[in-house]
Amino acid sequence: MKWNGFSSDMRFALITLAASIAGGACAGAMAGWMVADFPVTVYIPPSVSASSTSSSSSSTSLVAPEVTLVNVDPESPELIVPPAFTERRTSPAATVYRTPSKNVTIYRDADALAQAVAVTSDGWYVVPLETVKNVPIAELVIWQDGPHAVSKGIADARGSVAFLKTDIHNGSAPSFARFQDVTRGMAVWIERRPGNFESMIITALGRDIEQLQGVSSDIAARRGSLSGMLRAGDVGSPVWGTNGSLVGLMEGMPDGHARFIPSSAWAPSLFGIFSDGVIMHASLGVQTVDLANTRLVEPGKIPTRGALIVGNKEKGVSGVLADSPAAKAGLRDGDVIQLVDRDILDGRADLGEILVQYKPNASVKLTILRDGLSMEMSVALGSKVMSSAMK
Repeated sequence: MKWNGFSSDMRFALITLAASIAGGACAGAMAGWMVADFPVTVYIPPSVSASSTSSSSSSTSLVAPEVTLVNVDPESPELIVPPAFTERRTSPAATVYRTPSKNVTIYRDADALAQAVAVTSDGWYVVPLETVKNVPIAELVIWQDGPHAVSKGIADARGSVAFLKTDIHNGSAPSFARFQDVTRGMAVWIERRPGNFESMIITALGRDIEQLQGVSSDIAARRGSLSGMLRAGDVGSPVWGTNGSLVGLMEGMPDGHARFIPSSAWAPSLFGIFSDGVIMHASLGVQTVDLANTRLVEPGKIPTRGALIVGNKEKGVSGVLADSPAAKAGLRDGDVIQLVDRDILDGRADLGEILVQYKPNASVKLTILRDGLSMEMSVALGSKVMSSAMK
C-alpha cells in the first residue's frame, strides 16, 4: 500500500520525526520561560525539509535546523539597603563647609571640609577633629537641607573628634554600636554622602602605629580598617552596622585606604557636653602596648593578649606616670593588664577605649599578670579634662 510515494514505514518515521521536533520545541520554550532570568531571542529559519532520495529508497535525508541564540544582558541589580536606613525620615548625615566670605551663594561638594553626623536631636554633630581644628567656628557651616551656622565647638582629644552645635531642632539621631559588637569580618555600610550607601567589610581592628614606648591609656587610639578605598570628601562619613547603629566615622589615610574612628571611643563624651560643656574622662595613667596587635620575638614569656605596661628604659621613664591612679594602686612596668572589671583586653578594644566607658573617679578591679602570676587589684580611677573650646 502506497501514500504519496512513501511506504507505510517511511510515513510512520516522518510522522514520528515531526512530532519529536514539535514536542522538543515546546519543551525547550517552556523550560526557557521557567528558568530564564533575562530575555533570550531564539531565531529558527523555516529551512527544515524532508525528502526521499528515490521512491524505492528506505532512507530519509533531513536538513538540520539552524538555531541562533542572542543573549540580552540583564540589568544590574539595585543596591539592597537594610530597612534600618530606608525607614528613617531623614538621614543624620550632613556636610561641613568653610564659608570664606559673606557673599558665598553656592556650596560645592569639592569644597567640603568633611562629612558630619548628627548625634543629638537638638543640633549637635560630630566630625573628625583633624578636619576642623584649625578653622574658626564662625566660618563653619553644616549643610542639612540647607546651610546652618555653627555656634559652638568642643574638641575631644581622647576620641579625636569635634562636636559642633547648630540651630537644628527635631533632627534624626542614631544609636551607637558598642565595642563588643564590632568585629573583624563584620559587614558595614558607608554613607559617603547623605543617602548614598556602599557596603564594605571590616578587615582589621587595632592601633595605626604601635609605639614601643607605649600609648597613653588616656587616648583611644584604636582604628578600624575597611575593605574599600577612601575617596575625596569621604572623611567624616558615617560607618553603619547593618542594624542601623553608628559604628564610627571615616578617617583620612595617607595611602588612601579606608579606616574609621570607632564611635565607642567618643560617644560617652556626649554626657559631659550635656552636663556642663566640659568633657571629663576617667584616667589611669599608664603607657601600654596592645599585645593582641604585636608579634613577640620570644613567644611564651608574656601572653599574646592584654595591655603590657612599658616605659622607656633608655630615657629612664616609667610606663606608670608618677602620682597617677596606677602608681597609687601599685602597678609596675612589665605588668600585663588582662581585664578591667569584666572587659577582656583581647584586641576588640584598647585600654583607652575601655576606660572611656567609665565615669571619672570610679573604682575598678584590674586583673593583671605579673611575673607569670595572675592577681587582682582595686584601682580608684582619676579624672582628667580632655576637651577644649574651639574658637
